[in-house]
Amino acid sequence: MFWLIALPTIGSNIVTNIIDPETGGLSFTEHGIPMMDLPPIAVFSIILMLIFGLLLIWGSACILVIGKRLLTSRAGRNRTSFCAVARQARRYILPLFLTGILRTCFTILWGILFIIPGIIYNIRTIFYAIVITCEGPSYRQALKRSKEVTFGHTWKILWSIIGLALCTFLPVSLLTAGIALIVSSIDMRLMIITDVLNGFFAAFATLLFTLATIVLYSELKKQPKFILPPPPAPFDNLPPS
Repeated sequence: MFWLIALPTIGSNIVTNIIDPETGGLSFTEHGIPMMDLPPIAVFSIILMLIFGLLLIWGSACILVIGKRLLTSRAGRNRTSFCAVARQARRYILPLFLTGILRTCFTILWGILFIIPGIIYNIRTIFYAIVITCEGPSYRQALKRSKEVTFGHTWKILWSIIGLALCTFLPVSLLTAGIALIVSSIDMRLMIITDVLNGFFAAFATLLFTLATIVLYSELKKQPKFILPPPPAPFDNLPPS
């Protein structure tokens, strides 16, 4: 939580607050070809944000690996070093990253065509990271597996996720906003304290939220599955000869 979630979150907060959102823009060459005009600091910041994002994915994979062990061993007394857990979770970074991009593309596509199906697809594939880490399938197979488990429980999952988010991330947001208000009234140069505290609080909330979603996924797997009836054969409705 400290090395792979809190510190990358702090770094992302600092980079976001330092970079001017109006830096750079769209320019045209002498032949009329559009190109992005980004200063070196903006390019460096984008690279840093990508690195921080990969570290966050790595940290989430570590939590999922530990959560998988907690599900298989209820006592939770087995201890493993940080290096061992990080080494086991390292192989999931690329599948989680690419599957997340694939899921986002499908969600945007469904959202452009029909808004409601896009939201439903996003809800039904929310457990793809758990599927990849705990069960093995990746990419489209992980998305399909998540849809199979959540089929028939879409709205129940939605309210559960909203409730978990309100119990974990909402207190962090309120606490961070209060601290930022107090610090800004003292000295704006101390706002970095808010970034640091937000990183630690968000890391703890991410830990609780991820473990809770693992438990939610395991409970959904125990629920009866909704199986659609097969389509009728083309000649089933014909009257007997």
